[in-house]
Formats: sequence, structure tokens, C-alpha cells
Amino acid sequence: MKESFETERLVVQAIDACNNFRAEDVSDTDILEVLAPEVTEHLPPDWQGIDTPEQARRWLQNRQQEGGCCLVWHKPDNGCAADGVGSIRLAGFLFQHRFPAPDHPGEEIRIGYLLAKSCWGFGLATELIYGLLNASRAEVQANGAPVTVVGGVARHNSASIRVLEKCGFQRVSPSAECEAQVDSDTGFYRVFLDLSSV
Repeated sequence: MKESFETERLVVQAIDACNNFRAEDVSDTDILEVLAPEVTEHLPPDWQGIDTPEQARRWLQNRQQEGGCCLVWHKPDNGCAADGVGSIRLAGFLFQHRFPAPDHPGEEIRIGYLLAKSCWGFGLATELIYGLLNASRAEVQANGAPVTVVGGVARHNSASIRVLEKCGFQRVSPSAECEAQVDSDTGFYRVFLDLSSV
């Protein structure tokens, strides 16, 4: 799957240590908006309590070094509270980590996302995940190898659960590797894509 893609209202841009992304191209204010307490409340403790520009910048640099992080930009003038006047604006982050699939010859892509609270309620999360799945389908069509996309969600995060279910994900038991890395409050959802499903 291409780590970068576009939807009708979003531009998803992969960032990592090797590309031309410059952290200073993203404003501290926008990063802090995405990392607001209401947004990060379901996330691990080290992703919470980020409330200074220095902490925000360090958080983004750490995600860039880890790889698999994408900036989610909201295109201007699309009827959302996040719209700036004629300017593209940071809406959030998408995380994609690839592993050999445990149950087929293709890959498993583990995903997560954050959207600023100003972007909630406009269908952007659903659009983002549909866009990710469409990019994954294109990859399956191009190389023939199946892909499983897996998302872990806090069991009480009903909004994110609805997004995944709307996009065709089904609740599953976590793999042993995933289960060892998260607490029992996390539910796992997956969608399997192969040539018969594209």
C-alpha cells in the first residue's frame, strides 16, 4: 500500500527519517490540537499530557523516527470546523506498521489514527480509513498478495469502533504478538483483502 494517498477531503503524507519531510512544516499549534486530552484519552500514557510546543515537536520527531507515521491534511473549503480560509490544515495522524501476516503469505498492516477534535463529526475518520483500504486494494491488485489490515481500539471508544465497522472491519481475537503488547481493554478489528475482494 502506498503510505501516501488522497481522498476527496484529505491528503495523507507519509513522514519518516528518509523523506523530504521537515518537522517545521507543521505548526506546533496544529500538533497540540491533534494531541489534545480529548483526542488522546484512549491512548497509552506516553501519548497523553503533551501540552507544550517542545513536547509536541519531540512527539512528532519520535513518530518520524519510528516510521509508519503519516500526516493527515484536510483540504480547504470542505465544510468542516477544521477548515482554514483557503489553506490546507493538519487534521491528524495515521499510523501504519507492516508485518508478515501470521495466517497468509501477504502482509498484516496494523493501523491507528488521531484526528483533531475540530474534525470530529464530519465523517473524516471514515473517509480516512476508506482511503487507506482503497490504497491497500490497489496494492493487492498490483502484486496479487493478500493484505490484512488490523486496528486496535479501546473497548470504550465507541466512535472509533463504529468507524472501523462502517469500513467493513470485523472484531477478532488478537494475535499472540498483539495481545502481549496491549492491555485487555483493547479490542481488535480486521479486514482481509485479496484478489477476490478487490
